Amino acid sequence: MACISTRAQVWCTDLAVATLVFAMMMISFFRVSTNLQSGSQAINAVGRDAWLISTQLLSSGQPENWDETNVIRPGFADNNIINQSLIARLANISYEDTRHLLGVDSNFLVFFLNRSGDAVPFAGLCSYGLDQRNSSNATVCAVDMNFTESYHVAKSERVVFMNADFARMCVYTWRNR
Repeated sequence: MACISTRAQVWCTDLAVATLVFAMMMISFFRVSTNLQSGSQAINAVGRDAWLISTQLLSSGQPENWDETNVIRPGFADNNIINQSLIARLANISYEDTRHLLGVDSNFLVFFLNRSGDAVPFAGLCSYGLDQRNSSNATVCAVDMNFTESYHVAKSERVVFMNADFARMCVYTWRNR
């Protein structure tokens, strides 16, 4: 009879260990899946912001013929044709005000590339967005795309007509660590 009791005790110990291991695995699974979901939500938000910025900037903005004092929503194109005077108006609005007007939470940087992939100056700038991530002179533009201190970087590219030629408008959005 003592033998049967010993086997039952071993079986109970195995069951307790198995239950503990199973519970730890379930807790780990839910923690990992929760972290993945929050990460994917942040990635989706940054991607959505890139799309939203590129879409809004490729409109003519609101109200029609807006300026720095009455702008509701900035934009600098009509039918994907870049209007240089509207870009100059946008350059006179601070980055934080533009971000608020566009309704985005992510940091952003907008610049144009010609057919050869070189940055194209516009309104005296190489790019528009957070920080001075550019350097320029009259004809040469270089855009610094160093995102080492950032995470969840997204990009939106649109083909536009600028300075009597086709160009790519690039919008990068990101969140800082």
